[in-house]
Amino acid sequence: MNYSTQLKRIRMLLRDPDGNIWSDTELKRLFNDEQLYLQHQTSILEKIQPVRVPPQYLMSYLYDWEWQYEDEGKKYQALQYYHQSNTVIAHRWESYVSGGINVTESSNGEIFIHPWEAWYADTIGALVPIPFPADFYKAKFVAWDREPIDYKPIKEIQEDQSWATRSGKVQYYTRFDDLSNEMILYPLPADPVFDDIEGDALTGLIMSDDDNTEDSEYGLILVETGYETISNYGIATDTVKADDNLLIVYDCIPTDISDDDQESDFPIFMRKYIQYGVLERAFAANTDGNIESLRDYWASRKKIGLEAIKRLKWTKKTDRDYCLKTKGAPGFRTTRQPRLPDEYPAVW
Repeated sequence: MNYSTQLKRIRMLLRDPDGNIWSDTELKRLFNDEQLYLQHQTSILEKIQPVRVPPQYLMSYLYDWEWQYEDEGKKYQALQYYHQSNTVIAHRWESYVSGGINVTESSNGEIFIHPWEAWYADTIGALVPIPFPADFYKAKFVAWDREPIDYKPIKEIQEDQSWATRSGKVQYYTRFDDLSNEMILYPLPADPVFDDIEGDALTGLIMSDDDNTEDSEYGLILVETGYETISNYGIATDTVKADDNLLIVYDCIPTDISDDDQESDFPIFMRKYIQYGVLERAFAANTDGNIESLRDYWASRKKIGLEAIKRLKWTKKTDRDYCLKTKGAPGFRTTRQPRLPDEYPAVW
């Protein structure tokens, strides 16, 4: 069910089929806002995404004004923009030459323009940011090289005097703030693997190096080692190995509807609650279509739907048995007790 079908239903319930009161642009904006609201309230949309290390950026730029002239994609602002003199500097001591304060401290190491260059330096002199997926909202699980790593606030990591230049086995990840769409690994992995890029579209993940088959243990994660046949799986045209790379499970931001043929990221049975929210806000707008009774009616139906989704999410997880398992290790399975025939008397 694409957006045009939903729009027809919304207009029918608004009794405005010709758009005399609410325009298509306004209803589309309300629809996208309600998608964000539904995800914020329920966190029902989740994704699992591999992330390459060294990180891949489309390009690097120096000045803020250069950002708008570059193509869409992940962009890295290299070096340091020094606002006092409107210049870009590589080392901190250069701020004095540029007319800034007297800085006598030397740099910690070598500076790079592109993030992948950091691993060719003898001593890294700057942090290496790793971008989250474009639709990232909140992390639920992060693993490096098949091992889970925990989040640690930046203030606690900075207790290590050499935290910005330390490299070794990754133990934590951190962020400068909740608004940035980048993460920092601590310590920085010492010997990353520069995997080849297979294809130029969506990314799949390799979790096994055995046979070219899918592994049910990993659910929807693609398991494949034959790069030539990866296109047979359809959606994935690029592969990322689980070894020496990141794996992130996260709450995602729903995709905005921009075309009438586009479908919402939410399951079909949840899209009606988005429609209820659109109707509520449309009847609440200060227009000729303002009807408070209908506003309250659709608001109550949306509220009931939100509670139903939250209960669904909770019951799905309570009905599961969780356990830790090491792949390849001998497993122990609980067997069922023997069952008597149905015709056996309940009391002997």
